[in-house]
Amino acid sequence: MSAGLRLLGALMSLLSLSALAIDRDLALAATSGWLQVSQVGGPESIGSAAPETVETLLYSVSINGQPQGTTLLLRLSSGKLLAAEADWARWHLIKPTDVAYDFEGDRYYACNAAPGFAVAFDEPKLEAQLTFAPQAFATTRISAAGQRAAAPQPPPGLGGFLNYDFVGTRQEIGSVEPTHNIDGAFELGAFNGLGVGTSQWLGTNLSDEDPEVRRGRRFIRLDSAWTRDLAEDMETIRIGDGVGASGIWGRPLRYGGLRWSRNFGTQPGYVTLPQPAFAGETALPSVLDVYVDGVRRQSLEVPAGPFQVDDVPTMTGLGEVQLVVRDLLGREQVLTESYITGARQLRAGLQDFSLESGFVREHFGRESNEYGDALLSATHRYGLSDGLTSEVRAEGSTKVQAVGIGSLFSIAPLGSISTAFVVSHADSGIGTLNSLSFQRTRRRSLNFGARMEFASADFAQLGLSPDLGRARRVLGANLGFSLQPLGSFGAGYIQQRRGSDGAQTAAVNASFTHGFRRGSLNLTAIERLEPSRDYTIAATLRFPFGPLDSGSLGYRNHDGENSTQSAETFARLQRNLPADEGFGYRVAVSETHGETLEPQTRGEAGAFLNAPRGSYSLEASTYSDINTYRAGASGGFGALAGHAFASRKITASFGIVEADAQDIELLVNNRVAGRTDRNGVAVLPLLYPYQANSVHVNTAQLPLNVELDTDEYQAVPYFRSGVLISIEARVATGAVVTFQKADGSAIPSGAVVTLDNKSFPVGKHGQAYLANLSPGPNAVEVRWNGSRCTLVFDLPESHDYQPQLGPFQCPADH
Repeated sequence: MSAGLRLLGALMSLLSLSALAIDRDLALAATSGWLQVSQVGGPESIGSAAPETVETLLYSVSINGQPQGTTLLLRLSSGKLLAAEADWARWHLIKPTDVAYDFEGDRYYACNAAPGFAVAFDEPKLEAQLTFAPQAFATTRISAAGQRAAAPQPPPGLGGFLNYDFVGTRQEIGSVEPTHNIDGAFELGAFNGLGVGTSQWLGTNLSDEDPEVRRGRRFIRLDSAWTRDLAEDMETIRIGDGVGASGIWGRPLRYGGLRWSRNFGTQPGYVTLPQPAFAGETALPSVLDVYVDGVRRQSLEVPAGPFQVDDVPTMTGLGEVQLVVRDLLGREQVLTESYITGARQLRAGLQDFSLESGFVREHFGRESNEYGDALLSATHRYGLSDGLTSEVRAEGSTKVQAVGIGSLFSIAPLGSISTAFVVSHADSGIGTLNSLSFQRTRRRSLNFGARMEFASADFAQLGLSPDLGRARRVLGANLGFSLQPLGSFGAGYIQQRRGSDGAQTAAVNASFTHGFRRGSLNLTAIERLEPSRDYTIAATLRFPFGPLDSGSLGYRNHDGENSTQSAETFARLQRNLPADEGFGYRVAVSETHGETLEPQTRGEAGAFLNAPRGSYSLEASTYSDINTYRAGASGGFGALAGHAFASRKITASFGIVEADAQDIELLVNNRVAGRTDRNGVAVLPLLYPYQANSVHVNTAQLPLNVELDTDEYQAVPYFRSGVLISIEARVATGAVVTFQKADGSAIPSGAVVTLDNKSFPVGKHGQAYLANLSPGPNAVEVRWNGSRCTLVFDLPESHDYQPQLGPFQCPADH
């Protein structure tokens, strides 16, 4: 038996020695010897090929001088240097697609196949310096548009709001009995995950108790509609009252019915205008600065290799974009391109549309529910190219039908051209409309434009009064240029001819503006040429003396028909009402006189206030024997997620903040917006829909006993809706507690108090600051100089902000 065991042990030893020899050969091959690697075809079809030996190199790698860390490289017996597929992606390189190599389950590609490849080895330092041409890197596509669309947050259930705006007026005219009146405007809104419904109302003569004397109290409904935005598709469906699209030649028309339209506003960062695109390349990581008309708009980082910059944020008109690329060595290249864009143009492939059906709204603002003829209209715009946008529009009712085509195109560097041709049909017959306009707009340079429009006698369209009709001929021109540093000059001319009688109006205007360090000067002249001649000249000197305060002096002279002439001089001081809480004022005095008029003096004064729950105004004016006094109040009420609140008018979207602590100051987009109340609730009345509103907790004003997991939140509400923002805030109660030994002497300094596995040092007089105490009993352990004791003390349910407790005496020393 023992002999058999000795024989088995000898065999095991022989196998172990053989394994050690094999491991030694593999180790040598991995460092200075050779293994075999199989060459395969492209990544999609792997086939066998003649094996090739390879040397493994664990080196510190740099790409074009930029360290990339330690990397495993393979060097073939043919001299090729290989890198793993993951490293090609990490280095932002375009890997070859013709030949790949398999090694220990990973795919490797030859660096030698990349453009401009070169390598330098530092064997003692185990470093490999790889160099590639810019063309070897993958193209980086970046957008200079900046803000990107954020996914909107649906409201947490049903919510609503009510806005009000009251104006009370008292007027005294000589010895006549004073008159009083109160008018108001109201808006009621409700929203949920399906959209928002709003209804606006106008209340007139609300204080009139004698309808025989005046028109009497009235409530007039304005617009009522339910709106649903499809943010991902950039579309809006509206049911109720609204204003339809007009296109190039149409007229904005109020109607009641259904509208389905494109709405680019649901994605504020979306670029609709044609934008110049830039392409370049750099061998090293670089910083790219975008300049639009000489003003830096954005700074972007680009890796080594080719790059393409899209969506450069340009403005309408003619301008110039520069891209300045600086690499790590300070080398600079400048790319320049001019652009020209019309205000209503679309970039290539983008479409805009609007479909409306319903009934024409008549006597809006005077009658609540008066609708006329049925209507149907459709407008479609499409970017055929970055320089050409086409438009097709058709509209019709039981009385008028019209269809037309139009286009907007840019001709660099000349300007933008807009054309339209329309055919209409009505009881009067078939009519046509032709329009052509040209505009060249360039900042800090010469601007000019011209417009021509011709309509036949029988041309008709929706929204146009049959009695008035469209102008048979419209001619216009404008000119503007900068005379810096002297100022800027502008001039314009307009002529219209209406009706079969050829009634014609014409006017010309000119203006000059000069800005200087302490203010600005504006000169204006307007002359009517037809049907009768008159002119008006005005001069205004404005001088600001604060961010919101300014003063102005002015003069105006009017020379009208029959040689009637009047002149006015005025002086004004005002403080603009801030967007946040604050106050404003206005004080003005003027004097009017003429050839046949006695001098008349007018005085005005007003005070305005934005408060947390409303806006208020007081105004007074006097002119001759007429004194007028006016008081106004506006605000809103809202409800969401079980919270009701009062605030200023809710004109945009809003947010409700829930926190477990009071007196937390909140900033929205870096502006103070609210503070949590005693229930830990705050209202943010002004949030922008479909934008990532940044909500910050002002940690500098945060109470000392409040702890936060994070101080930054984002709110992205739907249009005219509310969102709920939950802030994880914890109120940690701390107290200064005094401890004594069993004999009544103070616990010495340096002792340690343990509460819930947290340690707190003891200072002078046996005092220690303990955090995170709980109301009721708290058990602690006190240790000092090898002694210890345990005790329990109570924190009262009602206590000060940072109470002082004790002294508490240890029962015994241990």
